Amino acid sequence: IIMVAFNIHLIPIILIFFSSQWAQPLQTNPEPAIIFDDYTYKTIRLENGQHWMAENLRSSIYANGDSVTNPTDLEGLMELNSGAWLHYDNDSTNEATYGKLYNWAAVSDSRNLCPSNWHVATDSDWSALEEYLGGSNVAGAKLKTIDTLVWPYNVYATDEINFGGVPGGFVSAIGQPQFNNQFNQLKERAYWWTSTERDAYTAWYRTITPDYDGISRLRYVKANFLSVRCVEDQDPTENE
Repeated sequence: IIMVAFNIHLIPIILIFFSSQWAQPLQTNPEPAIIFDDYTYKTIRLENGQHWMAENLRSSIYANGDSVTNPTDLEGLMELNSGAWLHYDNDSTNEATYGKLYNWAAVSDSRNLCPSNWHVATDSDWSALEEYLGGSNVAGAKLKTIDTLVWPYNVYATDEINFGGVPGGFVSAIGQPQFNNQFNQLKERAYWWTSTERDAYTAWYRTITPDYDGISRLRYVKANFLSVRCVEDQDPTENE
């Protein structure tokens, strides 16, 4: 018979060691804010090298100072070929929490919707973020705000990296103002354009919902208006 003696005083140390291996927190470094169009944005830098805005974009100008159009004819959104922005419900008070909504013409404009040395997040930027967070099946919860006043009935939310994902809804370009079906899902669902085109009529976007801890990659008609997040340009040799 082999007798093994345990030092009871070592047990807490052993448990702490193994628990630290099982549950390593994600590392997020708050970065100095960036000012664009007279607004100061919070930002976060991740251990994978990405530097994201921690808020939805709310600018009404391009990086060169040119104005982005704010259309008044909501019946003509499908025919609108230039970059444009809207407030949800045309209510400017929604901007403080949810930012502005943009069509893809604004997202893809060469004058750059984001500040100089930043860009609208690409499909690859989002994929890298999802990978960093453990995959698309769990990344949504780690991006969602835990503020239930901003996102009622929200479950699975942890906001582990202080991304502050908020459900800004979207504007349907094919909706009819008289049927009140253009503005959809504020406080229910988050939609973010990527700057990556899928085809002549659609582009890729990301969406998260209150009842699912993942994030979905889908395509949308370019004329629709969604939220936008900006990412700082990276030196291609930075992660070599």
